[in-house]
Amino acid sequence: MSGKVIALVLLLFLGLSACGVTPKVPEEAAATTTAAVVTPATTETTVAAPLVERKGNSGTNIRNNGHVAYADGWVYISEPRYGHRLDRMREDGSERVTLSEDVCENINVLDGWVYYSIPDWGGKSGIYRMKTDGSEKQVLLDDVKVGRMLVVNEWIYFRTFEMSEHPIYRIRTDGSRWESYALETVDFHHLLDVSGGWVYYTSYSMSEWPVSRVRADGTGQPERLSVIAKHHPFAFEDGWVFFVNEERSAIEKAQPNLQSRAVVYQFPPSEPVLSESFETLHIADGWLYATNYYRDEARREVLRMRTDGTEVTQLCDFSLGEFSIAGSWIYYMTDGGYVFSRIRLDGTGEERFWDEGVDEWPELH
Repeated sequence: MSGKVIALVLLLFLGLSACGVTPKVPEEAAATTTAAVVTPATTETTVAAPLVERKGNSGTNIRNNGHVAYADGWVYISEPRYGHRLDRMREDGSERVTLSEDVCENINVLDGWVYYSIPDWGGKSGIYRMKTDGSEKQVLLDDVKVGRMLVVNEWIYFRTFEMSEHPIYRIRTDGSRWESYALETVDFHHLLDVSGGWVYYTSYSMSEWPVSRVRADGTGQPERLSVIAKHHPFAFEDGWVFFVNEERSAIEKAQPNLQSRAVVYQFPPSEPVLSESFETLHIADGWLYATNYYRDEARREVLRMRTDGTEVTQLCDFSLGEFSIAGSWIYYMTDGGYVFSRIRLDGTGEERFWDEGVDEWPELH
């Protein structure tokens, strides 16, 4: 009897062990993984849990070089007057401290870490991170020329300046597990955003800038989005992509799968717009911001409206260029790109941000 009990216990132990063991991935395979065209092993229909994407910065801020980020009451800024070093401060400019003297861009802040890239300055390039107080600085990637970089959950998505079919990558936020995306071979790609489990990018080829997307996990094939023409700035909100339609002289929104589409704001027929004239399209806290100049280039303005196209106001009557939003402020460059100025999201409180001069500044790219 005791022998049967022992045998039964042994069988149960082996069965539980077999269910719980995860095969160990060799370090060589885990270090570099191609997440290109991966075919799912099963065709069973499953109900996926809602995807929660926590980003270190907005896609629009990153497309505008990622010089400003905001998290937990702190503003992180690549200060142009001091060689684009990394500073941190409260929104009122108090408690200012320098976290790094590196020339930095692509600032992301997530889960107590600050991530940034060095754009090949003084023979130094790569991806770095440190705690938000400046401690525990780490080199995640060394001697890699990074274009745009966005931190989403536990991944860092970035593009390099390589001319190859693998210009867009992702790595874990601790610097491990490289994965690349197999894309069409063209002159170069631009990483635009990560939204809804997709990586959005543009590809430059034959004077065209088509917008495409590939699944963030690397499965399936890249898809081209014909709804967004070349040069159109765009932004994401609640599963919609907002963009400028030059042909209709309107700001529109569409679901990326093209199942639904609608006009958000129609410009007056007397004032048609050029998509190229839209320098930035931002969405923050349910509001859409668009900086634009008209065909005669004599009039510039920044429009502010709800994402449903209501409550349209003119935020200011001058262009803010490629501006960034951090907290309750819009940050933009003045004085030839050497001084940050800012204005509140409601259009009030315009001010220069630290009005001090330095003799020279580095040129990025």
